[in-house]
Amino acid sequence: MDGKSSRGKAHPTWQELPCISPPARTYFSMVSGSDEKLWVFGGFGEKKSMHNDLHNYDPSTGSWKQVKALSAPEARYLHAACSYNGKLYIHGGSISNKGSRGSALHESKDLMSYTFGESSWTELKPKGDIPCARYGHAMAVWRNRIVLAGGCKRSSEYMKDCYAYDPHTSRWSRLPDLPETVAYHSLFSVNGNLYMLFGYNGNANVGSLYRFSPGSLSWNAVSTTGPAPSARCGCTAEVVDENVYVFGGFTNGGHDNDLYKLDVTTMKWTNVKVNGVKPKRRAYLQSAFCKDHFYIFGGYNGKSCVSDFQCIRLANPELDLAKHLRLGSNKESADQIIRHYRGEDHNSLRHKDLVDLIGHIKKTIKSVEAKASIAARNGVAAGPELSNEERNMVNQAVAMGIKRQTVLQCMLELKDTRGEIKDINLLINKAFAAMESGAPDKPPQVTQAKDGGDSRSNGGDEEEEEPPDELVCPISGQIFEDPVITDDGHTYERALIEDWFRRGTRNSPLTNKPLPSTTLRPNIVLRGIIEAWHKKSKAKKT
Repeated sequence: MDGKSSRGKAHPTWQELPCISPPARTYFSMVSGSDEKLWVFGGFGEKKSMHNDLHNYDPSTGSWKQVKALSAPEARYLHAACSYNGKLYIHGGSISNKGSRGSALHESKDLMSYTFGESSWTELKPKGDIPCARYGHAMAVWRNRIVLAGGCKRSSEYMKDCYAYDPHTSRWSRLPDLPETVAYHSLFSVNGNLYMLFGYNGNANVGSLYRFSPGSLSWNAVSTTGPAPSARCGCTAEVVDENVYVFGGFTNGGHDNDLYKLDVTTMKWTNVKVNGVKPKRRAYLQSAFCKDHFYIFGGYNGKSCVSDFQCIRLANPELDLAKHLRLGSNKESADQIIRHYRGEDHNSLRHKDLVDLIGHIKKTIKSVEAKASIAARNGVAAGPELSNEERNMVNQAVAMGIKRQTVLQCMLELKDTRGEIKDINLLINKAFAAMESGAPDKPPQVTQAKDGGDSRSNGGDEEEEEPPDELVCPISGQIFEDPVITDDGHTYERALIEDWFRRGTRNSPLTNKPLPSTTLRPNIVLRGIIEAWHKKSKAKKT
């Protein structure tokens, strides 16, 4: 797919990748290793098969490989896994009873590790306050420890206990319990904080986000804003910088295939707009982030296990460079710059804007301002060779916390100003070529899936203006046609919210809180705004 869409080229594009192995499965684990490969272990497959096979995917070659390792764990599913310090750790899960007849199962409590690239597994014998056997739990790395939380037993006992494992001493220790019993949830760490998100408590899906506070040694509910995902279990939650990307899961309305982003710095949810063909609805899949790409694999769609392997690119160095240089040369306020860097300003990289931007940069690239932008990009204080105005610009950018790591890092080693300018021109040319080709999101070394194209594309070179977020339905991601207001004050597309109610759901799709009634009121004001926006867009075209 070429990513050309009338909804804007700043959005990432779903790409379906070849996947000869591993076979279709669910309830498995997938992590991003320190070797910059994805590692898949175990799970539950077709014909009720249980797996203990180990596979890796190399993004640099676009190839899968099954890894034969000695002393492999017993076949299992619904285990917990994480990657830490060059190793894959797995704990527990549902396994077969040894020596039993039929398909009797029980939960496990073993802890095993595999060093990436080695030929055998290691069964660990930890000491301390050891967690009991369980499945459906979650693990995450937090402050050089591996935290395990929640899960359940085959007796339908759901748990809320929490433990920390120290890999350096091989010892478990008890942490404060979660606020509620939960399984099939997500556990992750961002900026030194530990979070628990969503899951199933034995009676209903959980829609809460909790944060562990080491100071008070307690878990506390976190309030968020924006179009939050509805309560769900079996989704993925992948940390990328200071954002958490959530995909899929089983909701009160069935299996899901939307992608959401939570900015942990603002605690604001966004329904991420992605070009291309959406992955099929599913739950109990796995995701991983590796080399600027967010990958999803496997899962269960309500009828069978799935084996498709897809990704989107969440970063593009050339576009990121152009975006930064624009911020360095324009007189934008601090809050606008911060919004740009947090990805909240979705209109900052429209095609025409980028073309104009590159033209402006080419005209001014020989100035010392380009060198100042390099310093600002890398958090380097301005030197005495800069003018007062240029030094102020650099110091202001550094003070705002602009320290993101990009392709410009290599320029710190260049000593010749002419060489710096030459490399900047090269990167800008790449950015220009990327936008003209319309394919900045192509994953490395992988042929893109062929497709009939996006039906929303206008087929020409002119970009249709993207509507403001307030004109877009939070459920469909499309501009409203018949907006209506529910009792809690939120607006939805009439057909979609009516279908939501017909399925027996009485909670708000955005807040997951019960609605007093299913009464819908036309949003007359918004209709007028949408009509005016359509007229304005049409006038611009003519």
